[in-house]
Amino acid sequence: MDLEKTSWPELEGKNVDEAVKSISEENPELRIFKLEKGSFVTMDYSSDRVRVFYDPDTELVCGIPHCG
Repeated sequence: MDLEKTSWPELEGKNVDEAVKSISEENPELRIFKLEKGSFVTMDYSSDRVRVFYDPDTELVCGIPHCG
């Protein structure tokens, strides 16, 4: 397990639930948020937060999930 990993480019275009599960299994200490694309979010930085944006029509990840 790579605890220093901060982004998951390999999950772009994958099923959102599978992506969330994959990130969680890799690092269970991260707080993961599944958000529809275009959702409003705060601009603060949090090193233990990952936002996974997805297309609600396809359930596919759009954009690269990353810490922040």
